[in-house]
Amino acid sequence: MVEFGNEIFGGSGRSARMPRSGAYFMRRTLVRLLLLLFRHTPAYTFPLLRRLYWNLQAEAINSRWGRSEADYVVIGRIIALVAPERILDVGCGSGRLYPLYQSFPFIREIWGQDIARSALELAATLHGWPKGRLVDTPIPQLAFPDRYFDLVISHRVLQHIPPGEIVQTVRTLCRISRFVYINELQDSDQMPPTPYMFKHDYVPIFTRFGFRVKESGHLGKQTWFLFAAQQA
Repeated sequence: MVEFGNEIFGGSGRSARMPRSGAYFMRRTLVRLLLLLFRHTPAYTFPLLRRLYWNLQAEAINSRWGRSEADYVVIGRIIALVAPERILDVGCGSGRLYPLYQSFPFIREIWGQDIARSALELAATLHGWPKGRLVDTPIPQLAFPDRYFDLVISHRVLQHIPPGEIVQTVRTLCRISRFVYINELQDSDQMPPTPYMFKHDYVPIFTRFGFRVKESGHLGKQTWFLFAAQQA
């Protein structure tokens, strides 16, 4: 049994690829309807619809990217540089980065956050994410103590935060961690913004909360940053 926030789920040991049942096709239809709704209204800004969307997408995302290790080298180098004892993966999804975190013996606590409980179920059953350290609380509402984490990882997550919420979201990440790694939708990407993907200017937002760019680079055509608290 693994605890997610205030909920308990049991593991089933399912494999990364799920059988395509009638429920699967129903979820796919609902996702398409939600995407149509997002294109014509500001519906994505409603938290309940956003949570529903990502819950419906969890298995499809895992099926497509759940085994990807394309960013392991970059993230592994960042972890080696920071040497965190506590790490938080925001938008952890089905937990594909968990094996990488486990490979570093100095990491004592590995936490995962995602608003999709269905994704957290996959993280627990596929990777055995331990000690109930999976939470479905939205990032701005995370109640960890100040500087509780040494490193926060955000891989293609903040790009899904609407413009009206991004400052509050970054403020929380800067409050709870000494370092924040992000790889998000940037001007360097070939992908355009969509009704559920947004381009934010991250450097001035992090600077506003006392963080500076310590490292940056490219992963394919994507730009990543490691932000550090001024005193870190």
